Amino acid sequence: SKKKGGFPGGLRFSPAAFGHTNLMSMSEASVANKVAAVLPKIFANLDVLKNYFANILRLNDGIIDCGNLYTLACQQYFLCIKLGMDIAAAFFSWNGFQSSENVDMLLTCLSALVERIQGSVETAEVNQLAEKTVDYLLSFLDTNLQCELASSHLALLDSLAKLTNSEYIKGKVSKTAAEYTKRNWQTGEGPDKGNVFNLQVAKYWTYYLDNTADPLQAILHLYDTGVQDVFQNKTKDYANETYPTITRATLGAIYQVALQTITGVIRHETYGVTKDKDSLLRTLTHTTDILLRAVNPLKTWRNRTILKAVLKYSKPILDHFLRHGMPLLDDCFRRKNLECLNIIKTLQVSTRYMHVICNSTKLDRGDIALANYVPLLKKSLESTVYRVEAMLAANNCADAFWMGNLKNRDLEGEEILSQSVVDNGDGGEEEEDDEPDAEGVEEEEEEEMDGEEGEDGPDSVKYDD
Repeated sequence: SKKKGGFPGGLRFSPAAFGHTNLMSMSEASVANKVAAVLPKIFANLDVLKNYFANILRLNDGIIDCGNLYTLACQQYFLCIKLGMDIAAAFFSWNGFQSSENVDMLLTCLSALVERIQGSVETAEVNQLAEKTVDYLLSFLDTNLQCELASSHLALLDSLAKLTNSEYIKGKVSKTAAEYTKRNWQTGEGPDKGNVFNLQVAKYWTYYLDNTADPLQAILHLYDTGVQDVFQNKTKDYANETYPTITRATLGAIYQVALQTITGVIRHETYGVTKDKDSLLRTLTHTTDILLRAVNPLKTWRNRTILKAVLKYSKPILDHFLRHGMPLLDDCFRRKNLECLNIIKTLQVSTRYMHVICNSTKLDRGDIALANYVPLLKKSLESTVYRVEAMLAANNCADAFWMGNLKNRDLEGEEILSQSVVDNGDGGEEEEDDEPDAEGVEEEEEEEMDGEEGEDGPDSVKYDD
């Protein structure tokens, strides 16, 4: 959740449950004052540890996978730095700083941290002090050699970004997160991996996308530069050269973050007569392009986590397209008909394989959790087909659109032979048998773009198998 909690910020448990009953008897402001008093001393110790690791790196010529960085003592030192940053992140996340009564406490604490790098402090503005504090905290970047420590570092920077809403700090958070995604994380036993590591990678990308200036463009770059490469390489432990944190093991977490970010961004891009329609059209184009890049590679390889992310977040994306994207296309079609048709064609390629995912998931009776996403998503897919047909008909483009039945296929592209199809008597389209088949698989109407120029022209839209 992005909502700021009470002090200590970000903790979801009661201190009393862990025996800290005396702490519960104190007011939040009293606890915050005590933390503010010791926070500069905490960072004095963290600076010592930071310099210790900087010296080790210098002796090892900057090599981060050397053995003397992963001793038991070093692991304890890393943990100390992490705990110190967690304390600071909880402190700066306190919602009491929204009150003018606690501004002096915040200024005093920020000034004490800034003094660690520049001596005396002259300014008394929260934003300026926070920006200088971030500059100080960035000195830990090169010596944060554990993936969990990097997450704590980003959480601290992000708490200051939310505290001040400073574009400068957001840019620093985004840049730092991008740096962590490009780092080849190591442990004493080799490259870092496992569920904990996957969770940290998801956090890096979350902080990066939440603070970057153009999230949709950043996601497009992520899929083009990192994700596509991993799908195309069949080696199990292959890691992208630009982003070593992108592997087959972390793709599920990255899909979750990317698609969730899209739903959050487009939620604010609503259609209206006074809105900038060109800007909305660009957002719609980016969204359909990302959806294509997310769905199309699944024909070659996928896992359950990726399928869950696609099934879960495709529905809100399609619903937004129906609610706000289609009225926008209605409005812009006569002015930019080629651009609007390209959006529809791009979306069609994605929705076509979404039907395949839905059918295959429905056949897998052992995975009820995934199957629960299917009915609502299929409803949105069907609504999209009919809404596109109505839009084209309203713009005198009915000849560019026709429907047929889509053959049921599994995720590997093989036709599912459990369907029963009969001719409808007119010698035209196929239709479903009134009796359900043994597997309960239904044929779904879907759209398909004719990639070649035929008798209906290059911009015709075909919906059949």
